[in-house]
Amino acid sequence: MAAIKKLQSYNNLIGIHTTHKGNRTYDNQYAVMQWDSYNEETNTITFAAPYLNHIAKQILRKNLTTDKAGKLKTTKSGRPMTEASHSYMLSTLLASERNKRAVEILTYVDRLIETAGTVGVAHAKVSTIIRECPELEYALENCSSKDRNTILKRAFGKAWALMRDSKYSDLCERYKDLKIPDMVPTVRDLNKTLEFPHRGKA
Repeated sequence: MAAIKKLQSYNNLIGIHTTHKGNRTYDNQYAVMQWDSYNEETNTITFAAPYLNHIAKQILRKNLTTDKAGKLKTTKSGRPMTEASHSYMLSTLLASERNKRAVEILTYVDRLIETAGTVGVAHAKVSTIIRECPELEYALENCSSKDRNTILKRAFGKAWALMRDSKYSDLCERYKDLKIPDMVPTVRDLNKTLEFPHRGKA
């Protein structure tokens, strides 16, 4: 019964998912867990997890693939096609990294490299990377023009450092001669393309 009481205590926990639209910030709140029942005969419990369900939906929606017209791509069986939603190349230590914008960049670049496979060269414009990193995009949109280069330097510079550090990323070990850009982009470089070539998986 102690375990049941412990689970029931989570009813008061709220999970917050922060989103940004334009100049507004929204702190959306969801119950972490909603206790439903305990069946003593079968020794089973029933509960719902609205916050976890919401996060799972966001991840799934983020990774749905579309064509150039924005239409959802599907398999021959009619199931939606998705990109990888997670990676084993990145360490869980990144969760405690203070520079969240750098982590966003690394996470996107990791997906870019793994999606390109062993033949293609992963590449993306600086502006595309920023658009795929909500925290970074929001910071750039809501700062003074003189601070933008500083924000970019801290985010991209740290991202490249994390990418090279085997404590946080296995990319350099798993992809032979993986080239990480030396350039830390500025606002003048938004249309420049960053490439991450390598010689296949080790």
